[in-house]
Amino acid sequence: MLADIVIRNQESPESQPAANVVRDLTLISRSKSVDTVIVNGKVVLRHGRLTNIEEVVVYQLAGASARRIADQVGLKGAVKWPVLD
Repeated sequence: MLADIVIRNQESPESQPAANVVRDLTLISRSKSVDTVIVNGKVVLRHGRLTNIEEVVVYQLAGASARRIADQVGLKGAVKWPVLD
């Protein structure tokens, strides 16, 4: 799949100063500066968020998978930081 168009946010800190757009796009730009991506005529990223999947569901599935693998290899749960009074 090829992106028909990528719209980049020019207001990000990495875009400043906009002195050399080619250099900024090729060497400095990061994925956070991408606002919208249209692929095959469909918007797949809008305002930096995916439109074709539920990100929360993906995060939940990834967390469940990580916990399952940790259990399989005998790792304990999350580290509990001490609370200081």
